[in-house]
Amino acid sequence: MIGRTALKEDNKKYSYFDLHCDTLTKLKEKKELLRSNRTAQVSLDRASGYLRYSQVFAVFCPPGMNLSDSWKLLTDIIEEYSAELVSDDHFTAYLSVENALMLDEDISKIDRLAELGVRFITPVWKGINSLGGAHDTKEGLSSLGVKAVSAMLDAGIVPDVSHASEQTFEMIARLCEDRGKAFVATHSDSKTICGHSRNLSDSQFGRIAECGGLVGISLYRDHLTEGGRCSIDTVINHIDHYLSIGGEDTVCFGCDFDGIDKTPDEIQDCADVVRIADAMAARGYSDETVRKVFYENARTFFERNGIKPIYSAG
Repeated sequence: MIGRTALKEDNKKYSYFDLHCDTLTKLKEKKELLRSNRTAQVSLDRASGYLRYSQVFAVFCPPGMNLSDSWKLLTDIIEEYSAELVSDDHFTAYLSVENALMLDEDISKIDRLAELGVRFITPVWKGINSLGGAHDTKEGLSSLGVKAVSAMLDAGIVPDVSHASEQTFEMIARLCEDRGKAFVATHSDSKTICGHSRNLSDSQFGRIAECGGLVGISLYRDHLTEGGRCSIDTVINHIDHYLSIGGEDTVCFGCDFDGIDKTPDEIQDCADVVRIADAMAARGYSDETVRKVFYENARTFFERNGIKPIYSAG
């Protein structure tokens, strides 16, 4: 296995863009810093070996959290980590909300979320909330959820269908398609490769690709394989399948670090993601394709849709 010091230097070949981690939510609980910490799978120090590093940080609201507590979690995280979320020549930070419980009563708050720097919203997570049904249900968007997604699009916030039920996915897709807007699945693998309810069917992936959206590869073992060894090759199998169905401009990463406790062999944290690039090259992928999956697809999407970082230097 490549040594950690050598691996960090090897990262310098690649930039890395990730659509989803739960790191700030975890670090707030542990009262640790983003720059250097002993707890999380993501730190700015661990990511320092990449040419450029861009990360969407999710604020995760666990089921049962009430309206006021969900808002406090969001605002506390923004306040506590604002100094570490300033983008510079190497690092760019974006903010998302996962399981949008703070919209339980008043969707006019979506404009406030946009002002606070939220760029993506995953409306549901598990079960049913006031906005709709998650992947483990057969419920679609509620009437409030329909209004919320429309308000997201008005505010420039991109809807995220990761965790959505088939019915919720369909309703979000139609709302976006009718408006000519893109939507994403920030951390969802292929159901053709692994039949987990959290994963996307080929037709769902195609809908996202057709609207110019993104799909981030999750590194959670249970979403990658239905049993047996889970290796870097397993991850590449999902990437390969998405590429084979027209996803060359759509596939990127949404590793779900610090929201997962089981990762593929040889991947412990964000510094190890570069191993996937090396393995893709060994399987014959062109350097252009590797770089698109690792950084360029996401960068292009963000630029095309005018998605700004939460804080910029100066």
